[in-house]
Parts: sequence; C-alpha cells; structure tokens
Amino acid sequence: METPNNEPRTTNKTLACVTTARGTGAISSIQIAGPSAKVIIKKVFAPTGGRQTDFEIGEIFVGDIFVGTRVIDRVVVGCEGENLFAINCHGNPIIVEMVMKLLKKHGAKPVGIRNMLTQQFAPDDRPNTIALEAKLAQLEAVTLEGVKIVANQMRTGLAKIAGNWLENIKCLNLSDLSGRCRQIIADTEPARLIINGCKVVIAGPPNSGKSTLLNCLSGRDKAIVADTAGTTRDWVTGKCRTERLLMELVDTAGLDERLTDANEIDRKAQKKTIDILNNCDLVLFVLDGSEKIENQEVKLNVDLLKGKKILFVFNKRDVVQKADVSQLDIDFAASISISAKTGDRIELLVERIREILGVSDFCLNKPVCFTQRQLELVKLLSKAKARSMAETVIKQLLQGEITTC
Repeated sequence: METPNNEPRTTNKTLACVTTARGTGAISSIQIAGPSAKVIIKKVFAPTGGRQTDFEIGEIFVGDIFVGTRVIDRVVVGCEGENLFAINCHGNPIIVEMVMKLLKKHGAKPVGIRNMLTQQFAPDDRPNTIALEAKLAQLEAVTLEGVKIVANQMRTGLAKIAGNWLENIKCLNLSDLSGRCRQIIADTEPARLIINGCKVVIAGPPNSGKSTLLNCLSGRDKAIVADTAGTTRDWVTGKCRTERLLMELVDTAGLDERLTDANEIDRKAQKKTIDILNNCDLVLFVLDGSEKIENQEVKLNVDLLKGKKILFVFNKRDVVQKADVSQLDIDFAASISISAKTGDRIELLVERIREILGVSDFCLNKPVCFTQRQLELVKLLSKAKARSMAETVIKQLLQGEITTC
C-alpha cells in the first residue's frame, strides 16, 4: 500500500489516506479528499436501503463498499466537508488494502497522514475543538456505531448545541441549560460504551461455569475448564464482538469468602478479583443452577458488588435444575438461565447485556461527550449560576485545548 509521508502538497489531486495505525484493529479510518472525492465515493459506496443522496456536508451513512456485485465491507461514510469524506471500515488489514486499491483504481492518490492534513485544513479554515477531537476519536472507536456517534458530534451534535448556546447566550435560561447538560451527561455513559467498548466481569462461586461461559462468549477456549472447584486462580480475558458493543470479558477467580483465610495464592486471587470488580461496567454473576444455592454464601459475595450493575446468570440449564431462589433474600430481577456448555440462550444473554448497559436502543444522533475534557466542562456548565460563567465555559468547550478520548 502506498502511503508516502514527504510528498509536496497537491491541492488539485484527490488524495486517499489511511489515518489509523498499521495492524489489525477494530476499526480503520480512511480519508479521501479532493475535487473528485464525491464522484469516487458514489462509484464505490452504496448506502443501505437503496437510499439516494448527494452526500451533503454533515451527512453520515451506513452502507457497503463494493466492486461490481461483490461487497468488500459494511462501512460508515461521513461527509466531513466539501470534497472531504471519511470511510470507517473494519480493521482487518486485508480489507483496508482492498479499499485503498479500489480508491486508487478510481483516481485517488494514496498519501501519508501529514500530506492529507496539510491539504485538509487551511490556516483560516480551522474547525472548532469538538470537531478536531472528533477526528481523533473516530480513529480510536471500536465499533462502527461508535464512529457514527462521534462523527455526529462534529456539526449536528455537541458542537451544534454548544454553538447555539453561545449564539443565544444573552437570553439563555440557565435552568433549561442545566437540564440539557444533565441529559447530555446521562447519555454520555452508554455512548462511551459503544465508542470505547466495555469491561464485563464474570464472577461468582467456584465451579459455577464461569470459564465455560467466557469460552462460549469469546468463541474460543481461553480458560482452563475442569470439574474441580477453584480451577481459575488468576484472571483470563477474552473479547466478544456483538451489535453495538465490543466487550472485554474477564474471567475471575471464584468469589469465595472462605478462601480469604486460605493460603497466600488463594488470598491474592480473591483480592485481585475484588479489584477487577471495582473497575468494570457490568458483572455477570454466575450461579450453578443444578445445585442448591445457599443464601448466606451468595449474599456475602453480592454485598461486595454494591453499586455495580449485576446480571445473575443461572448456568447449567442443560441438566436437572435444583436452584431455588424463592427463599433467598436477594433481588434476582435481572437474571437469566442459560447453558454455557451447550450455548443455549447465549444470544438472549447478550441481548440482556445490551439492555442493562443501555445501548440497545440508544439513538446515535444524541449530543454526548466523547472526551473527558468535554464531560468535565458540561458538568461545570450544568452548575453555572450566571450567564457570564456559562459563556466562559461554552467558549472553552468550543475553543479549548484539544484532548483525546
């Protein structure tokens, strides 16, 4: 793939550039800019549903990159400016190279990132900070839906609403502003999970099938599985890619109150499990549905998870069920019965995970924060007691120093 970095600036040519790092990643971003960019995009890209469009600035589309009748990849294409497009495809290097070769075939010249940015931004045409942060954040997004959320913030999401606030600052109702900011803060959490991925910890008593569940979800045998309680003393990770989410799965040493007073290895394993649980987005608390469940034992473990989102997973439904939770003093409202061994109801489990994390029906067009800088400023703005303070914060939001997500 041709990506020279030291070519002279060429403004009369259409350029194509891979803006993500080399190697296999979740998402790769390709920019195409120049007088023929729109013509080339129309030749190689078809929006889903047969939608007809002239690719107006700010529009974002999901669709297919194709050669003849063959689809190369399902992608997100955004029109970021006049004759400036971003193609966000899956990160397989083979797919990236195929797309670049296709763009070259239709007249785009492959260049390096420095040459592309030199042409893309003239000194008098610098976009606002949110737009620039969005360009960087799109390169780090791990799902196509995440790319779309970030791209939407450049002109129609957070950047637009902040611009409207600043334009109407003299008549801005601070109470309404505070409410709008609180909504943006609330929407930021599910957006963060879609953009950056989430950490899901698989916890529960020993020998409940946690390692089998991780293997099932990740699609490969990552963890050692045995009938002996406490087989997993360390932690094992895997990944599960599903609609709207890239989940990092962590299989922990089984939670067991008795092991905290056991040997040094077991004590450290228990401590590490608790540390991991304190830094996750969701806990899948796995219980053996084929065995009787002791209320006190489970309650001690659940008490360690206060404040965490928990989905109780009753495993081993492929054998006779003995678990009776009717007498347990625990809220099992968020629960599901599965068989990790056979894969029974695993798809339903994944859907429950999406629901609990709030990403299933999340609108990708909502204004959200996608960097910590933005989030801190919006939180500060939600507490503004005077228009002068609000104006200062909004200007900082739009024109402050760039950070990454």
